[in-house]
Order: sequence, then structure tokens, then C-alpha cells
Amino acid sequence: MTVDSTKEFDVTMSVLDHISDGVYIVNTNRKIIYWNKAAEKITGYKARETVGIHCWENIVMHMDGKGNSLCKEYCPSSRTIAEGQIYKFDTYIKHKSGHRIPVTVQTIPVRNYDGDINRCIHVFSQTIYDMGYAKRMKQLDKMALLDPLTGLATMQYFEANLNDRFNELSRYNWPFGLACIGIDNIIKISKKYGSYARDEIIKLLARTIIYNTRPFDTCTRWGKEGFILMLVNVDEEQLSEVLERLRILTAQSYITFITETISTTISIGSVIAQKDCTTDALIKHAEELMYHSRAHGGNRISKNLFS
Repeated sequence: MTVDSTKEFDVTMSVLDHISDGVYIVNTNRKIIYWNKAAEKITGYKARETVGIHCWENIVMHMDGKGNSLCKEYCPSSRTIAEGQIYKFDTYIKHKSGHRIPVTVQTIPVRNYDGDINRCIHVFSQTIYDMGYAKRMKQLDKMALLDPLTGLATMQYFEANLNDRFNELSRYNWPFGLACIGIDNIIKISKKYGSYARDEIIKLLARTIIYNTRPFDTCTRWGKEGFILMLVNVDEEQLSEVLERLRILTAQSYITFITETISTTISIGSVIAQKDCTTDALIKHAEELMYHSRAHGGNRISKNLFS
């Protein structure tokens, strides 16, 4: 690289540090040579932790919605470098805390003065999660309606919201779905690693739910180690699609505890609300379905078995 091109590169990096999209640049060996401020904010990884590391070395770890790794056979960087084409795709990347974040990514080839591709730029932005959720959580925090461990709404707020959804269903026929989510091996994790690791797994699942549902959906802790999730304006197929995504993403997430990585799976009970059902009956129905999933090996969704 010449002196002029070095200065040009430095100026470009300075500009990229002030945009809201995450940006990182890899060379032809897929080693990260630049990581901007927005990438730090979105992923939790600082530039000092990523620059000089290959992107597949437990940093980005692109994954599709079915849980398949894109870093092995379908690496977007490799395709862009080999073909010289810009690609755009939706994927899930790993946050430093262990959960998965949905992002839209563009890979852009960069050529040197001889016309040869020598770098690939990744530009990515979060897709589903937005600031609407954060704003609402700040409001709930001021009203003491946030769970201190997970940052989710309290059961008090959830129940009030659930009553409102039933009223909308009765008056306007606006549908909604409910899911009880249980962590399959949480007791074993607690016994082996202690309460700290248990709490970190609970927070991991909470973050997975927050980042992969809509701001106007509502989730609360259910008991000490479970969750109830309510999704509005969904039919059974749409509800199943969201829950299947959460199931896959949870199985592909983990925490690091001392020198070990700890992962988990979830059992889910899923039901679409009916007008003639009560709030207690709806939750009980979903709870029974969740236990049915757990009794049949876990890491699965059971839906409407008793309707």
C-alpha cells in the first residue's frame, strides 16, 4: 500500500466510524482489518478484539434461519471476493454475550489500482429489533414494571396487557397468540455451575426473545426459570414461525463460564387465543403444552393438542 492509499484508507475509516450501520472489512484471507464503532455497539465486540482475527473464529459466525452456518460452505465474503459481486442477505450473527442478532448484510468487493479484489466490506444493520422496544422498556422501568434480572416486563404488566388483548379479540376480532417457554436443562446447569450461570442462561434467553420479536409483542418471566410470550396480530402459522426461530436461535447460543461454554434448548407450548377462553385457562393450556414438549425430549414446540 502506498503512502497516498494509506492516507485514503485512514480517511475512509474515519468516515465509517460515524455512520449508524455496522461495518467491518476483511482481506482475501477473511482476516478482519477494520471494525467500526457501530459494529462494536451492535455486536458487543470492540475493535481491539476483532482486528487481526479471521471472521469465522468465533466472532461473526453468520447463521441462516434454519441454524446452518454460513461461514463454512456459503461464506458471503468468499463469494464476493471470488465473483466480484455485491450480495445482500438476512442472517443472524453472534453477540459477544452469546445470543443471536438478526441483521441485514451487504458484502461489497473492493479493488486495488490493478483491478484485483483485495478486500471485502460488510455493511450490516439490525432488522427486527428497533428503538421502540428500548423506549417502552424505559417507561416501564420508571413505573417499576420491569423484571430486574432480565429487563422484561413484570407479570403485573403482562396480565394487564393480556386482558387488553382479550378485549380487542372480543370487540374487533384481532387475533393473538401465547407461548410458554421453559429452559430444558436449567436445573442441571444450576446444580453443576451454580446460580450465576443459571441467571446468565436466563438472561441469554431473554435477550434472544427481545432481539427476535417485535417491539409491540410482550414477554414476561414465568416462575423463576420460564417465560410467557404474547404475540399480537398473528395466526397459528405466523406464531409457529416466530417460535421456531426462537427455538433454533436458542440452541445456537451459549454463555462462557470460566473455561466452558454452556448452551441450552427450550420447550415451548403454543396456542392461539379463542374468544370463549379466560386468561387463566389460556396460560394453563400453553403451560400444559410446554410440559408436553419437555416430556417428549425438549427442544420442540407443541401446539393446540387439547383444542
